[in-house]
Amino acid sequence: MNLSHLKTDEILNALLNGITDFRNTILLHDINGNVKEILTNPVFAPPPLYTEVNSQRTLAPFFDLTRLQKTTHSHEPVLLPGISNGRYGYYFDAIFSIVPMHYLWTKHIGDGLYVARITIRELFPFIQMGSGNGFFIVNNENETIDISTLKMANLLLDNNISPEKILGKPLQDLLSPSPLEYQKNNLSPFKIEDQNGYTTLLDEDYSKENIDGALTITAASDKASYLRFPVVIDTEKEDFIFSVTYTVVKGSGPYLTLGEKTYGETEPDLNGYMAGHYFETGSLVLKRYGFNIQQTKSPLGFTEGMLQTLTLSKVGRSIYLYINNSRVLSFFDDEFIAYKTAFVAFAVRSGSCCRIFNASIKVKSGTNIQLNSVQHVAELKSKPGVFYLISRFYSNALNQPQPHLMAGYQLLNTTMLQSAIKVMDTNRQVLEKQTKVLGSLLKKYQSGEDDPKGSSDAFVALRETARNVALSEAIVLIEGETGVGKEVFAHYIHRHSSRKNGPFIKVDCSTIPGTLIESQLFGHEKGAFTGAVARSIGMFERADGGTLFLDEVSNLPLDVQAKLLRFFNDYSIVRVGGDKAIQVNVRCLLASNKSLGEMTQTGTFRNDLFYRINVITLKIPPLRERLSDINELSQYFLAQFAHVDNKSTCVISPEAALKLQNHNWPGNVRELKNVIERAVVFAEGDTITPDLIRFGHEDGTAIKRRKRKPWGPFSLSQTKPAKVVALLKKHGGKVTSVASEMGVSRISLHIYLKKQGICAKDYRKGY
Repeated sequence: MNLSHLKTDEILNALLNGITDFRNTILLHDINGNVKEILTNPVFAPPPLYTEVNSQRTLAPFFDLTRLQKTTHSHEPVLLPGISNGRYGYYFDAIFSIVPMHYLWTKHIGDGLYVARITIRELFPFIQMGSGNGFFIVNNENETIDISTLKMANLLLDNNISPEKILGKPLQDLLSPSPLEYQKNNLSPFKIEDQNGYTTLLDEDYSKENIDGALTITAASDKASYLRFPVVIDTEKEDFIFSVTYTVVKGSGPYLTLGEKTYGETEPDLNGYMAGHYFETGSLVLKRYGFNIQQTKSPLGFTEGMLQTLTLSKVGRSIYLYINNSRVLSFFDDEFIAYKTAFVAFAVRSGSCCRIFNASIKVKSGTNIQLNSVQHVAELKSKPGVFYLISRFYSNALNQPQPHLMAGYQLLNTTMLQSAIKVMDTNRQVLEKQTKVLGSLLKKYQSGEDDPKGSSDAFVALRETARNVALSEAIVLIEGETGVGKEVFAHYIHRHSSRKNGPFIKVDCSTIPGTLIESQLFGHEKGAFTGAVARSIGMFERADGGTLFLDEVSNLPLDVQAKLLRFFNDYSIVRVGGDKAIQVNVRCLLASNKSLGEMTQTGTFRNDLFYRINVITLKIPPLRERLSDINELSQYFLAQFAHVDNKSTCVISPEAALKLQNHNWPGNVRELKNVIERAVVFAEGDTITPDLIRFGHEDGTAIKRRKRKPWGPFSLSQTKPAKVVALLKKHGGKVTSVASEMGVSRISLHIYLKKQGICAKDYRKGY
C-alpha cells in the first residue's frame, strides 16, 4: 500500500508518542476494521491474537468497533476493549482467562485510515506466577477470571480439571473463607451516625470566612490541587472521621486522601489511601498506594452544582467512604498503611474546580494495629485440611483499560504450618488446663488444705512433731494401719521441708513384683537383663533434689533391702547391670502398715536396715483411737464431694453424725472418706441422713430412695440434649437430681453429658 501521501509525523504521533514494546502490533485499518497494512510486528512472544489478525486481515471479530464508528471525525486516540471469544492461553498456556487479553488503541489520521496498536494486558501480575503456588484474579462480582497455570486449577479442585471449571465461578465455591467473606468477617463495626468518644480536632465553616460563602479551589489543567489540613493523626493508634461538604463548579468530582506529608509534585495518596470520585465517569474509587482496590457507581450520580458531603473514615484496619452519610465503599486492609504522623487532604483533579462549605476532622483512640497481625488463611473446599495463605497484590494492570475493577491474589501453601499451629493450640489448651490444676494444687498447698486433719491433743502433737522433723534431713519412718493417712503425712513433711520445690516421688513397694523392684528403684543399663533394650533411670535418680517416699517398705525383698542399706551409707546408687556409682541428693521417707521391729524378730526384715532407718518414727493412731476428729474429717470430705456433685449446701444431720461417731472404723480415715462420698452421691436433698451412712459390711443397695419418675421407655442415648439441658436449668445444674428425675444412674448421665459436650456447672444457680 502506498502511504506517501500520509504525513510521517502523524503516523509516529499516532503510535502513542512512540511508546512501543515487544508486545505491540502496529497496523493501519479502515473504519470497518479491515487491515490495510501491518507496520510493525512483536519481536518476541507474539500475542495469541496477532496470528489470527494477520491471517484474517480484519479486526471486526476481535474488537468492538461501534464506538469508533460514532467518533468518525475525532482525531483523539480511542480505546477499544477486546471481545471475549473463548479461552486464550498466554506464555505457553501458563495463564488462562475468560476476559480479553488484548485491547486496541486507534487514531484517525485521514483518508478514512486509522493507525492502531494492538497490545496485551499488562504483564506485571503475570510475572507473579513464579511466586508461591500461583495466583488468581477476580472481578467485582467475586468471580474468578484469571488463573495461573493448570497447576493452579489442580490446587483449587482435583487433578486433571480444566480451567473452565474454575473460571467464571464464585470464589466462595473454591475457598473458605473467600476474599469477599474474609472482608466481611473482618470489617470493623462502624456506623457514621455513632460518633461517641470522638474528639473534634477541626471544624471549619468556610461560608463565614469567604465573601462568596465558600472556599473555592481551582486546579491547573496539568495537575491536581490539594488542600491539606493542619491536623496530625496517629493512624497506628487512632481512628478518625474526615468530612467535607462541597459542590463541583466544573470538571470532575473531588476525592480525599490519607498519607504522610509530602512535598513537590508527589500526590499524597501515593503513600497512603485515596477515596472519592473517579474523573467524570460517575464512579467512586478507593485506592491504595495509587492502585485501585475498590470501585462502584455513585448512588447520587454526578451533577455540577450538587451539594454533597464526602466522608473518609478509618476504624482499626478498615477504611470507609460515605456520600451524604451513605456508605458506598469499605475495605479491610490486613496490611494497613499506618503512620504516626498522617495527614488528610481534599483534592481537586486537574482542570476542575470545587467550592468547600465545611470541613471537619474527629479522632478517637483505637486498637494499636501494629500489635495484632492479621492474615487471610483459607481452606480448599475440595480438599479439606489443605490451607493457603491468600495475599492480595496490586497493579495498574488490574485497573484500566479493563472495564471492571479486578483484584489479584497470590497463594502460598501453609498446610504444614497450619497443622503445626493446630498442634500448638492443642498443646496450649492442655497447658492451660494443667496450669489451672497446678494453680489449684498450689492454692491448696499454700492454704494447708491438704494438711493432716484432726484436733485431738495426741494428733495435734503428732502433726507438730512432723513439722519440726520436716526442717531436718533425717530419715523418717511412718507407721500405722492401712488408711490412717501415712502418705498425707509424707506430703506434709515434704511441703514444709527445704526440698519443697523439688520432686516428690512415691514408690508403692507392695504393687511392684520382686523381680522388678530393684530396677525400678535403682534403674538399669541397656542389656542388663532380657527386655532391657535401653537405659532406664530409677526412682532414686528421679527424686534427685527432692523427696523419695517408699510406701509399704515391709514388702521389699531381702536382697533389695541390702542394696537399700548400702545406699544409706553413702547416698549413691549403682544401676542394675552397671558398675558406676552415681551420687544422688535425696531425702527418704518410709512407711509401713506393719511393725518393722516385729518383722526383724521373724527374719523378714533386716536388723541392720531397721536400725539405720529407725531414726525418727511417727506412729499414726487409728481413727478409732481419735473419735473426736471424726466430725472435722467428715466436714472436710463433705465439702470436697459436695462441691464436685453440685451440692455445696449439703450438711450432715446430727443423727448421721452420731452414727459416724459410734462406728469402730476398721478402714480408718480412708473408710470414712468413702462413706461420705457414697452418702453425697445418694443424697436426694441437702441433708445427709442416717440411712445414707452405710459401712463396708452393709448392703449399699438397701438405701431407701424416693421413687424415681420414669423418663420414658427409651435409653438415655436416645434423649435429645435440649431436654437434658432443660432439666439442668430446672435443678440448678445438680446432676444427681436430674438423673433421679430421668430414672438413670448418675454415672450414665455424666458419660452422656461428656459425649454431648454439656457442662453441668454452666447451669448452677448463682453462677
